[in-house]
Amino acid sequence: MQPVNRKSRFVTVLKDPAFISLLVINGMLMVLYRRDIDNASTILFTYYLQSVIIGILHFIRLLKLKGSGWPVAGFFAIHYGLFHFVYLIFLGPMLTEIPGNVEMPLLGASVIGFLGGGIAELIEKRARDQKIPPVPGLLFFQPYLRIVPVHLFIMSAFLDFAPEKFLFFLVLKTGADLLTYILFKKPAEQTVIA
Repeated sequence: MQPVNRKSRFVTVLKDPAFISLLVINGMLMVLYRRDIDNASTILFTYYLQSVIIGILHFIRLLKLKGSGWPVAGFFAIHYGLFHFVYLIFLGPMLTEIPGNVEMPLLGASVIGFLGGGIAELIEKRARDQKIPPVPGLLFFQPYLRIVPVHLFIMSAFLDFAPEKFLFFLVLKTGADLLTYILFKKPAEQTVIA
């Protein structure tokens, strides 16, 4: 096994369509919020749908993983699904307290972008999984790392909505998305755990 060139790996990540999609959409949502805080409801619901998309695509990956299949994928679907059902129950009342209404065109464009990037990422990871299967137990928890900032915000938002707090949440969420993507974006020559 040859040592991995860190500069080459960084350049590869920067050219990756899924990474670019995450960066552009999150950046766009931050700019929209800075221009008008009334976009907060749309942004929060967009992130909820992104989390659902991540779960669905992750379920497909677990389902197709050799040595995993229905038992692991099914348990993930139930656990992640219940988590998001409860999340939606809390999200509904929150949307009435946060500035603005959910803007469907912006929501739709963001969801299409996240879905496109997620599908590209899934195709790449599926090809890698066939060469070097990841450890199912580690793979199971990977999506939760990306949604922790959202849930931290939801808990803090019950106290009060503050524009600066929401902006901090956007930065934290974008950082979590990008960092998690980079951490789990392993070159094919390395041992892949996720």
